[in-house]
Amino acid sequence: AEKIQHALSAIKDGLNGILEYYIRDDTFKALKLLDNALPKMEEATKSEGQSSPRLTGLPFGQVRFFRDLARILPDFRIILNLFKGFRENRKRRPYEPDADESWSVDRWLNYYREQARLEEPIMAIVEDEGLTDEALERGMQQMMEDSEEQDRRAQETMACYSFMRNRDAVFNNHEPERFLDLKEIPEIKDDNDDDYKIRKVEFHDDEDEPSEPWSNLLPELAGWNDSDSGEKFDDDELSRPDFTKDPVYQLLRPFVHRVMKFLKDDYVQRVKKIPVDKRPMHSALDHYIILVALKSQIRLSSCEVWEEEVGHNAPRKGAYMFAMDCLQKIIDAISKFAPQKLSHLADEAKTIKERIAQLL
Repeated sequence: AEKIQHALSAIKDGLNGILEYYIRDDTFKALKLLDNALPKMEEATKSEGQSSPRLTGLPFGQVRFFRDLARILPDFRIILNLFKGFRENRKRRPYEPDADESWSVDRWLNYYREQARLEEPIMAIVEDEGLTDEALERGMQQMMEDSEEQDRRAQETMACYSFMRNRDAVFNNHEPERFLDLKEIPEIKDDNDDDYKIRKVEFHDDEDEPSEPWSNLLPELAGWNDSDSGEKFDDDELSRPDFTKDPVYQLLRPFVHRVMKFLKDDYVQRVKKIPVDKRPMHSALDHYIILVALKSQIRLSSCEVWEEEVGHNAPRKGAYMFAMDCLQKIIDAISKFAPQKLSHLADEAKTIKERIAQLL
C-alpha cells in the first residue's frame, strides 16, 4: 500500500506539471515537476509491475496497478520531451513584436541582434567577453555542446514517434483494456514503398452526373461547371515579394559565398597532408566569420513579412543596419586575427557596408 501511495503521489506530480503548462503557461515549473515524477514512476514499475501476484504476495489489483502504470508511463515521457522542445524554442527566440506595434528602426535592429545572440552562442559570448581567442574557443565549445544536445533530443523524438506509431496500431478505442493487458507493444514494420500503386485521381465532374440543385442558387457558383478546367490559377495576389531581389541581399549573397569558399579552400590546403581521420575541425575563427556572414543576409528573408504586417519599412531598415553590424564584426575579426591572409575579404566587407549605408 505504501508503494502504491508513493506511485500515486508521483502520478499526481506529473499531472500537476502538465496543468502548470496548460493553465499557467509555466514551462519551467512543468518540466521540474515532470522531471521529479518520472524517476519515481519508473522505479515503481520496475519491481512491482513485472511480477505475478503469486510471486509477490500482493493482491491482483495492486499488481495490475503497477502494470497499467508501466503501460502509460511512456506518455509522460512524450509530454516531457514536448515541453523540453517548447523550452528550447523560447530560449532561442526573443519577444516578437505585435503586428500593429510601431517599432522604430533602432528597436528592430535590437530585435535582430537579440535573435542572433540567442541562436548563435559564439556570437553572444564574443559580444559579452570581447573578441579574444578565449571567447571564440568558449563559444565554439558551447556550439558543439548545443549540437550534441540537439542530436540527443532528436533521437528521443524519434523514439517517442516510434512508440506512438506502434501504440496507435494496437490500441482499440472500443476495448482499451486490451491495450493495458499487453505485455509489450509490438513493433510495426514499415511497408515497402514498391508495394504501393499510384492511382490517377480524376477531379473533373462526370458529365452524366446532374448538378446539385442548391449550387445553382449561388451566383458565385453559377458558372463553375462552364469554366475552363485547364485554366491556370492566377496566384499573383497571394505570392510574396522575392527577398532575393532585395538590393542588399544581392550585395551580400556573392560575398557570403566567397567567404565560405575561401575559408574552405584555405582549410583544405592546410590539412591536405594530414590523414582524414586525424584532421582537426575548422578553427573557431572560421566558424565565427561564417556564422556572422550568414546572419548578415538571413534577416532579409523575413523582413518583408514584418514590413507587410506593421505597414512601414522600419523592419527592412533594421535588417540593413543589422547587416552592417555583421559586416563590421567580420572586419574587426579579420583585422585582429588574420589581417594579411583575409584582408581582401575585409576590404570587400567595408565596400559593401558603405553601399548599404548609401541605400539607407
